[in-house]
Amino acid sequence: MYQIEVRATSEEYDVHAHQLAREIVALSTTQVPSLAAISASTSPLVIRTAQLYYLTGNLTPSQINQLTQQLLIDPVTQEAEMLRELEASRAEHIVDVFFHPGVTDTLAESVLTGASVLGITGLERVETGKRYILDQRLSADEVHTITGEFLYNPVIQHFALQDNNVGARFIAPSSGMNEYPETTPGTQESPLNRTPTYIQLTGMTSEQLLELSRAGLLALNLDEMRAIQQHYLEQGREPTDVELETLAQTWSEHCSHKTFKATIHYIEMGQTNDAADSPRATPDPRRAAPVRSDQRKYLLTLPLKLDTLFTIDEILIPSGKSKQQVYSIEKVRPQAGSPRKSHC
Repeated sequence: MYQIEVRATSEEYDVHAHQLAREIVALSTTQVPSLAAISASTSPLVIRTAQLYYLTGNLTPSQINQLTQQLLIDPVTQEAEMLRELEASRAEHIVDVFFHPGVTDTLAESVLTGASVLGITGLERVETGKRYILDQRLSADEVHTITGEFLYNPVIQHFALQDNNVGARFIAPSSGMNEYPETTPGTQESPLNRTPTYIQLTGMTSEQLLELSRAGLLALNLDEMRAIQQHYLEQGREPTDVELETLAQTWSEHCSHKTFKATIHYIEMGQTNDAADSPRATPDPRRAAPVRSDQRKYLLTLPLKLDTLFTIDEILIPSGKSKQQVYSIEKVRPQAGSPRKSHC
């Protein structure tokens, strides 16, 4: 595995660090007592950030250099360095933040795609993270506080505190922030290699299925949970936590994916025109004036943020034994009294 750290060439280019420093300084001294002494000193709070890339594959040094220079850094404002053991003299607090297993790492996917475009086929896997280097004047407890406030999202991320004496300590994302067993820097297991977690779903009762949906924030109803249960009964195995979460994201009602809540009002403005039913060549529906064998016009009010009305022509065009439906939409002036609604 190749571990690369990308950082700003100058403090002025580390915009994220400047923003983070402002947010930390805004905390109360009750939360971070050291801020009182730091604010009174002539030396401001020191914060730096870096982007981490863990590359796995059969790569040559020249390919690593090509990936770094053409994909991983902005040569104007950034520089890169291969990560090695932490220097014993480094006194700063270092917090590394990574995605949980199963969370999409879009930056890693972009690197894989870019490597393919460059013709580098030996790159097999990419994992990315964010590194925060915090002022040494902060205490370990204050670093924990700052990390929980600003540095990671416990729903999708976990973090590691780098310690020169005992190595990396992985912190669980639970409310209690329990620690995983200590490991040596660079030897922690990659999330992609961890054993899957299986959910014992197939033997659950209806009440247990609903409780699993509630506790896991799956937003699935009983029928949906039963359908998932039946599928894995037929598969002869239990689902992994990632599989269950994937189903929940695509099935759940978190953004009205399955319920159409809009209100549409329509008014018929014309009558069926039977005069145009005589056979003739089928026109191109993309033309401005197609041959109309049956036409109905509706006035619709769509639930937009502004009062907006549209007329929709439903045109039935003979095509062999069937009729093709073509819809043309034309915006018209709003009418008084039309409903005002905002839409998601």
